[in-house]
Amino acid sequence: MMLSNIQKQSTHLKLLKILLFSVGIVFLLLFTVLSFHNRFLSDDYQYYDIIRNQGWLKSFSYYYTHQTIRWSALLVFNSLFFLSNSFFRDHLIIFFFHISSMALLVYSVFLLLTNSCRIILQSTPPLFYRLLFSILFAASFYFSTIQIAESWFWVLSGLIHMLNIVFSLLGLAFIIKIKKRTLDYAVIIASFLYVGGAAENYTFFLLLVFAEVLFYLRLNKKQHYGESRKSIFKGITIATVSMLLSFIVNVSGPGIFARLHESRTLMPHANPDKLGELWNFTTNIFVEKKNLTFLLLSSLWIFAGMITKIEGFRLKNEKFKISTIKMIAGMVLCLVTVGLLVILPLYFAFNAIGPERAMAAVSLVVAAIICWLFFFIGLKLPTRSAFIIMLIASTASLSVLSFYTVRQCRITHYYAECYDNRCLYLESLKHVKPTDTIEVKGLPDSGMLPNGDITDDPDHFININFMKALGLNFKVKSSDNYYRMFTSRKKEF
Repeated sequence: MMLSNIQKQSTHLKLLKILLFSVGIVFLLLFTVLSFHNRFLSDDYQYYDIIRNQGWLKSFSYYYTHQTIRWSALLVFNSLFFLSNSFFRDHLIIFFFHISSMALLVYSVFLLLTNSCRIILQSTPPLFYRLLFSILFAASFYFSTIQIAESWFWVLSGLIHMLNIVFSLLGLAFIIKIKKRTLDYAVIIASFLYVGGAAENYTFFLLLVFAEVLFYLRLNKKQHYGESRKSIFKGITIATVSMLLSFIVNVSGPGIFARLHESRTLMPHANPDKLGELWNFTTNIFVEKKNLTFLLLSSLWIFAGMITKIEGFRLKNEKFKISTIKMIAGMVLCLVTVGLLVILPLYFAFNAIGPERAMAAVSLVVAAIICWLFFFIGLKLPTRSAFIIMLIASTASLSVLSFYTVRQCRITHYYAECYDNRCLYLESLKHVKPTDTIEVKGLPDSGMLPNGDITDDPDHFININFMKALGLNFKVKSSDNYYRMFTSRKKEF
């Protein structure tokens, strides 16, 4: 009877592995489909025109005097598109950028899980599990994002707000690596140089957190943690210095004052009811339909708790054990702290909550907390109950992601086709007078992608930037009577 139960458990385990692996593959397929069909929009047009006309190096002078330079993000942007020779064919470069970013995210989470397990468990789970849960966490993070289109598929936003999170995870993975080599320190420096030169609010948050951790490690000099404490302390110190230097370069130029003035001009009046604004913002996040998908995918971490029990992993040190109440209280405190530290710089710049794309760090922490809670549930559930729940959750996740993939493939393919045809048509108009204005049909629904349409006003800055990026000598406008930049915000699903 016992042998029969073991064989049955082994069969169930193999089935769950196949289902979960399929969930991860379909998510990556969905992301690939969206990445392939993504196109430029909004500020991408402007920066594309700057790099093509002013060159790789000279463009930084413009950024330094007219904007917050955000040198690390724009360094990548310039490098990606400097050698481009066709505006509408650059979607292949955009595709490469998105796929590389997702691969780096999965790799960063993989290293973070690996090095965390070495510290907490003093061993590493099998490669399959570490890779699987790295992909599943990336999927949870993707659907936890407050606004998917802006955060993941707006090229400049991805460079500024998303890629810096990826590099911070990569750098953190090497910080907690106990035995570091010279190359490991080089990765830490490069990662946090990028972070400090990208999004100011995220850098502000990390600098405060790192300062607090350094202060704690400085006070906590217990001999038992001697080597590991010294290694982590040194890693965080190097990361903090690198990030601070990069941040100073980022905000020291005269362009930051022009940027702040522009932001406050667009949002000139602060909302006197700040708590009310924050409450409305928070409730709008939690009533979005995508959160059901986020919770469904996060529930797959119950499997991690199951595996921890089945494989016999145990915490090797009593210091890592913590009561459930303290754990939940700590998570809530962590979420509130992250939210405040990320939002406060945005309030300073915008007199408001700020753009949703700048909240990616909050989404990351939410995803980490929810995944951890489901992992904890998996530890506590009876194995049989966990198997049944996991079978339902994995099957449902696979079905939902498959539906998204098929639907988004159809929607975004048509959107990309219309976008490209518009560019080809406008480029073919060689004999149009500079004083003429050409009207084009508005772009269709872009699904999970941000919509790169122009407006019905030929003198709108988006239209002008689009005209310059495409190299047109005449003005263009859309036949639509409203802005369609982010209509996909309410139609992602």
